[in-house]
Amino acid sequence: MNEIHLNSRWPWIRHRFIFLLTMLLFLLAVAPLLEGFVRLKLFFNAFLSGVLISAVYALSQKIRHLMIAAVLAIPMLISIWVQYFVRHDAIFLIGRICGVFFIAFTIFHVLRHIFQEKDVTKDTIAAAAAVYMLFALMWAFIYALLDKIQPGSFAGSALQTLTEGNLFLYYSFVTITTLGYGDITPATYIASHLVVLEAIVGQLYLVVLVAWLVGMYVSKKSK
Repeated sequence: MNEIHLNSRWPWIRHRFIFLLTMLLFLLAVAPLLEGFVRLKLFFNAFLSGVLISAVYALSQKIRHLMIAAVLAIPMLISIWVQYFVRHDAIFLIGRICGVFFIAFTIFHVLRHIFQEKDVTKDTIAAAAAVYMLFALMWAFIYALLDKIQPGSFAGSALQTLTEGNLFLYYSFVTITTLGYGDITPATYIASHLVVLEAIVGQLYLVVLVAWLVGMYVSKKSK
């Protein structure tokens, strides 16, 4: 009763996790190129909105999951675009909080889908890569929330050169990949522990998931 099948209606988005991964890559690869063009900065928000919408679609196989995802994603989408008309901290905070819960909800169900799969397919690999990037996006929202609630939580030269959206997304990916350039650093106790937690989760995820996917592939080959 709870299953719905959108794939047969729209073949061009049949591979929902590939679509989600593509939107995440556009957010990372294309949006920063438009950073210097003032009138095109809205493209970052457009790509971010695309990520949220594609994540909702990734959960659309069950009506219940689709409804919960939509309820969590809508406040985030509103907070992204309403800032062009009204700038209010409450709207930002509610949007980012809903965004964190929405991405956590998405990660949980995509991971459950991955671990229930019996074959390693292109969509499975795309789902695994998308989850890794969603972890980074979720922490970017958390950092933005922390900086809004506790200003001065982060310090460094990047604070003056990047816009807020790109700043914490950049910092989150630098952290989860353990690059640690040092152009932005945590400046408070809470920020430091959040950074450590993200780095640990990112490394554990890669180790566990790669082992799982290799095990599935080897098991299939042996049969």
